[in-house]
Amino acid sequence: MPCPSFTSVLSFSFFFTKVSFSSYTHRVGMHPGGQYKGDRYRRHANRSQQVHPSTQGNNDHLSEKTSGSGSHRGGRGRGGSFNSGRGMQRNGNLPRYPGNQVDAQLMLQSEVERSKGPEVDKNDLSTWRRKDFHELVKAFVDDKDSNELSFPSTLTPAQRNIVHRIAMSFNLDHKSNGEGASRTLKLTKIGGMVDALKRQQDAAESGVRVKTIDGYQGAQKLAHDHLSESDILALEVKLKPHKSSMTAEIKAVANEPASERKRFRVAQGGLSVVPKLSRPVDCAQLKQFRMSLPAYRHGPEIIRSVKDNSVVVVCGDTGCGKTTQIPQLLYDAGIFDKHHDVICTQPRRISALSVAQRVATERGEACGDSCGYVIRFENMTSSHSHIVYQTTGILLRRLHSEPDLKDVACVVVDEVHERDVETDFCLLLLRDRLRAQQEHPERYPLQLKLVVMSATVQVDALVAYFSGYNGDQDIPLITIPGTLFPVREFFLEDALQKVGASASAAPAMRLLPNQRRENQPSVDTPQVEGNAALYEQLKSVVFDTFDRDVEALVPYDLVCDLIKKIHDESHSRKESILVFLPGWAAISCIANRLKRSQFARELSILMLHSSLTTAEQQRVFERPPKHFRKVVLATSIAETSITIDDIVYVIDSGLVKGTSYDPMGNTSALKATLIGKANGVQRRGRAGRCQPGVCYHLLPKAVYDDLPGFLPPEIVRSPLEEVCLQLKAIESNEKCAQILSRAMSAPPTEAIEHAVQFLTDMGAFTVEEKMTNLGRALAALPTHPLLGKMLFTAACFGVLDTVATIAAGLSVKTPFIRPQAFEKNSAKENLLRIDNNALSDHFCMVTLFTGWIQSGRSMQYATSHFADHSTLRSLERTKQQFIRLVLQSSFAKGIVSPEAHFSRYASNKGLVRLVLLWSLHPRLATIEYRANRICQNPQVFCWDNKAAVFSMNSVLGFYKRRDFGANSFIVYYDRMNLEAMLSIFDATAVSPIDVVLCLRQLTVRPLLEVPALFLQDTESKLAPPAYLDMNSFPNKENYAAMFFDGDKKLYVAPKKLASVLQTARGCLDFFLATCIKSVRAKKFPDSLVHALAQIVGYPITGFDTPATGVTSATYTDPAVQQMQLASAHLPGFARRQGQGDADSDVSDDEAPTIGDEDYDAYLGSLTAEQKASVTTAYGDLAVFRHDGVAELLHAAKRAEGLSALPEEKMAGGEVNAADDDEEDEEDEDEEIIVANLNLAEM
Repeated sequence: MPCPSFTSVLSFSFFFTKVSFSSYTHRVGMHPGGQYKGDRYRRHANRSQQVHPSTQGNNDHLSEKTSGSGSHRGGRGRGGSFNSGRGMQRNGNLPRYPGNQVDAQLMLQSEVERSKGPEVDKNDLSTWRRKDFHELVKAFVDDKDSNELSFPSTLTPAQRNIVHRIAMSFNLDHKSNGEGASRTLKLTKIGGMVDALKRQQDAAESGVRVKTIDGYQGAQKLAHDHLSESDILALEVKLKPHKSSMTAEIKAVANEPASERKRFRVAQGGLSVVPKLSRPVDCAQLKQFRMSLPAYRHGPEIIRSVKDNSVVVVCGDTGCGKTTQIPQLLYDAGIFDKHHDVICTQPRRISALSVAQRVATERGEACGDSCGYVIRFENMTSSHSHIVYQTTGILLRRLHSEPDLKDVACVVVDEVHERDVETDFCLLLLRDRLRAQQEHPERYPLQLKLVVMSATVQVDALVAYFSGYNGDQDIPLITIPGTLFPVREFFLEDALQKVGASASAAPAMRLLPNQRRENQPSVDTPQVEGNAALYEQLKSVVFDTFDRDVEALVPYDLVCDLIKKIHDESHSRKESILVFLPGWAAISCIANRLKRSQFARELSILMLHSSLTTAEQQRVFERPPKHFRKVVLATSIAETSITIDDIVYVIDSGLVKGTSYDPMGNTSALKATLIGKANGVQRRGRAGRCQPGVCYHLLPKAVYDDLPGFLPPEIVRSPLEEVCLQLKAIESNEKCAQILSRAMSAPPTEAIEHAVQFLTDMGAFTVEEKMTNLGRALAALPTHPLLGKMLFTAACFGVLDTVATIAAGLSVKTPFIRPQAFEKNSAKENLLRIDNNALSDHFCMVTLFTGWIQSGRSMQYATSHFADHSTLRSLERTKQQFIRLVLQSSFAKGIVSPEAHFSRYASNKGLVRLVLLWSLHPRLATIEYRANRICQNPQVFCWDNKAAVFSMNSVLGFYKRRDFGANSFIVYYDRMNLEAMLSIFDATAVSPIDVVLCLRQLTVRPLLEVPALFLQDTESKLAPPAYLDMNSFPNKENYAAMFFDGDKKLYVAPKKLASVLQTARGCLDFFLATCIKSVRAKKFPDSLVHALAQIVGYPITGFDTPATGVTSATYTDPAVQQMQLASAHLPGFARRQGQGDADSDVSDDEAPTIGDEDYDAYLGSLTAEQKASVTTAYGDLAVFRHDGVAELLHAAKRAEGLSALPEEKMAGGEVNAADDDEEDEEDEDEEIIVANLNLAEM
């Protein structure tokens, strides 16, 4: 049987495909092993850069691949339109004809076909794709010497609108000028947030509103049909004691000196007993093997150098044994007290685990005796353990809780050449420790020794970095040769010849200078007004590079053919094959092809990826079954530290997947790049560890020889939120930028600024960059700050079990698998059935997991629901670790039966949504619709005004306008640029009344005091779910306007309701801050939880609340609690259009003034010093964040010259349903400048 075509395997890759992070995560998640990198992008690494499957039949050839809401065809989100759905991947070369229906198979190019590259001519704009425009704009942003960029008049309206959309993602002003054939487009860099705010106020004084988000910004009615007048009055009564208590506490703290803060602690105990060896080992043979290793033979020199110096650099070739031998040689030498520890850090948990087990075996002991390991949530050490292997992240967290590293005599930092974020961060802190003990020896009775180990790369840089930190002596450099067996090295040309394939079978052949396709003959292009030279210069920068589609260089056919050839020619099945691939998608593709090949029954195919469980990763070290050949498909995780001792053949794709961070756009991208020479050396070395080997580099030799020596350090291309949080926890007196300037490679200033702003927005830092109580607590958790915040809040609200499921799901790769082409409709129906109109990726995860638990963890259940059984098991394990983390922390003290207490309302969806919102803000997005037609698919704009689309695996992409109802907001966990499209991942639709409780800024003003400028938006071509007719308010004096985070959105509600929501927001924020301050979850009042549940439409039974017909939540076993609510039981505002209840506005009588006058007067009377005391104790409280638009409103009123709202009808009317499917391609793009104030991270 011939090997199936790659098209058949991948061409219908759709919404279930996910990627893996390294989140920073690199996904913002956790790395197994307590590392920063690993999880954020683990979930992205497998995501094909394709569109959501619901977009079929659109013909925008400018977007080679679109997702979510489809390609943008209008100006800046208002002037143009999205395509009518979310389409599939399409051929970038297809001509566009009106009404042309292109066959789906032609639209779905395989990666192999795409690797040949579309015929793009940099001088012919008609051939440009979306990604070409994106890269041109990015080149402009990166050019620090330019402020304006003009595009030629030859752009079509559709192309201009694509540029408008891209400009939004980079915080650029964008404006079109001229008419018809002379219409041009100019982009301008914005000076910054302060300049933007000043422009906004200046414009308001002139009676002009500068829009801050590309959506409808006029007044909208706040949907609250689930709250009757009596409900609101009852809530007012219930919240009053909490408001009084909050005021009393603020008064007390404002007039008292700051007290000593309680420290959040997590129990991290190891083994209670020393383990015993289960079976004897041949110690004599192992001793002989150790003595044969070069590192062992260099033992005396290493011991002497460490004894006489504070820092030693060891440069060891692959296979020299430095990782296993040096730590135990140092401990056994007796230069340290036997009760002191030698710690060896590893960048990956699989390395720490496998090396510790190997060393324990060499010592004739069980792991956990004298040698053990510590990785995230696993502590395999005992009271006897003094040789400890641990991930770098674990050491960083110990430095946070125990900066002096008590009882640690020596730290060995291994694999420094990888230059990951945590290793660079660790070197920085340890270098500071060396300087401190050198300057103040009296403070450090135990002088720490540091050994820095690296492969034979960047040694001079390491020595220079520690120069001056070893007293008056030079840094000793010990070089250890390796013991590699000879490895024959071949390149792409050799591989093609071996399998008898032509050069066309290997896309990487295009990298050769004489093979690169020359640009087509230039066409006449009119001169661009103003800065044509810059335009031409940037165009050349973008199009004259050859690495724009690097991942397409994977030669899938060639890899499979080469494995087949090796298998046929190798005489021994014991000679295993290791294949290096860039990510999970490539690994899965090769695995599927091999499993369907004619020789599949003779192969044992294993995968090695950071998202797999420890047990799954450990399988690669096992011998294959008899008569089988082992084939390991791995990412760069297999490059260093681990030895698969039966590997003889290595196939190196020459690619590695890594993250890149754009500080200007504040977005990350995960993409494949060519490796550095150092990576190639490491990969080649995997073939010669135990016998002579063979290595095939699937790059042309000339290209391989021209590779850079090293890849850029991760610290200069990654987000830095976790790094900055840990920095402030350890070095609290310095600014993050000041500390990071001492790193071996200092990160960009913009990246540090964005990280600090992110931590400030989430409440971990004050505006002065001081750590808050929340920040200190989050820094103590071995997880990403967002997930830590989520777990804290869930414990206070009593929904820990459900939220722990969600947090665990965000920490592993998606449980949903990619279906075959013939299964795509079934898979879609399955996902919608799981969601059950909840409009939530998070609840899909919960429902899937709950059903799997109820099925007895059945593999059949997972398969029938298009889920991966092993991922669900990993999710369960991570969830249990999260729950145990909270239960064993000081947060649970004083609570009887904390496990039941923390999950007493686990089935209450409203509270779970509230936890997600409060934890993830400002990761919000708004849902917008076309104003002149009934658009079926929404347009999405992130809170920082970046146009986005739903990721292809999101259930939200399958819903239409009528399904969202009044749920006009999205809360999401992550976003990433995929193929020039900003995609949001793991999202849940929420209502404005949910959002109002979690806003950073909420300004409430009487409706009559709001200038008309803010109540209408006649310029926008986007519309709210329903227009607000001011004539529906006969007594406007009884209504209030609620401004969301500045003036991004404006909602009108009865004054009573606005007052209740403002009070509830303040109480929620204050009592959560109280819990963090006291490190006790019991400080959050249960009655406040009940009030919040009622406000969001999910009241809890067993409490004095009116019955409203909403399904109520009572505590049941969360492991078997179904997370399903029929649509008939949803709050009215969350139902589909046509299902709504009668309006229940509060009566215009008895409307109180906004807020409590005494309460507001007291807060306003606090001095700056008193507010500082409160902020120090509780953080930046919501009660002090309610004047976000005060100056803007004053400026507008000065221009208006009025003190009341004019009596005029709001703009609006019925929506025109014409042209639903066919949109005018010549729709004029707008001229309005949208200023991105960047008030929120995302």
